Amino acid sequence: MTKQKKIIIIFFSVLALVFIIYFSFHGWFIAYTDDAYLRGNIIIVSPRIDGHVQKVYVKNSQYVNKGDLLLSIDPRPFKLKLEVKKATLKQELTKLKIQQNNYKTALKKLKSIKQEFQIKQTQFERYKHLSKIGAVSKQKFEQRVSNFDIIKNKLSDAEQQCEYWQETINSQKAIINSAKSRASLAEYYLKQTKIYAPADGNVINCNMRPGDYVNQGTGLFSIVEKTEWWIKANYKESVLRKIKPEQVVYIFVRQYPFKLFRGTVKSIARGTSRTPDKTKVLPFIKPTTNWVRMQRRFSVIVEFSEKIPDDIQFCEGGNARTFIIL
Repeated sequence: MTKQKKIIIIFFSVLALVFIIYFSFHGWFIAYTDDAYLRGNIIIVSPRIDGHVQKVYVKNSQYVNKGDLLLSIDPRPFKLKLEVKKATLKQELTKLKIQQNNYKTALKKLKSIKQEFQIKQTQFERYKHLSKIGAVSKQKFEQRVSNFDIIKNKLSDAEQQCEYWQETINSQKAIINSAKSRASLAEYYLKQTKIYAPADGNVINCNMRPGDYVNQGTGLFSIVEKTEWWIKANYKESVLRKIKPEQVVYIFVRQYPFKLFRGTVKSIARGTSRTPDKTKVLPFIKPTTNWVRMQRRFSVIVEFSEKIPDDIQFCEGGNARTFIIL
């Protein structure tokens, strides 16, 4: 074989190798991206009340267990509010007791009047019969009619009095339920002066100091959970069609450059925002230049196939690289 032929063969071999490598990494045989990073569950610790920080029990980067006390807010204003609510509830309960006693008295009076009414009614019916046959004078009959009208009015007044106290008691019970709710809410707010760790993890960005004023719902610091990690890999749209759920993914993490992790495709994003507008519900991923036209990227969530060993300490947002054999 002549030297010229050898050069030609080597040239085309190298050219073929370059094309093979290019197309392999361009999405024909392998889907690769270095636009990937570690994700973990992040809990934003925020108070449920407003107040001044009394004491901070943790430091930045400290590992905490679920239920550990993180910080406390000055409880004195909330204790005073609770005492006021309890005092108000006690007053309303005392009113209810008085009303119930009045209702019992009204019932006893009604019972007595009913007995008297039965007697007067019997007398009225008897005198009414006697009056028809002329056995009693008209004056005596009219007297019985007057007595019967008086007892009927007394009975009506007694029944109305009982209804009044019954309605008053029902209304008072509603007031008491409302007072109990306000007292329970005040007690709940008092308990919220102590903030506990909602999960195991590391405290991040904790710069709180005693005396700081915190607002309800405002994030104070974060806790990165240790229990669950995954990779968010942004792949170009040209290879997205070949990526399927449950495909095996090989992962390199910058923190551990000499260790190869295995994972599987969990989900594939089916949308991305065209503009970096934070008000949009779709995520915006900065496109990359491919010759002239810029390729869009879509998020692929990759979960680790095996449990992360205890000696592996991932950091949220750390760089990673992933590739999938198509």
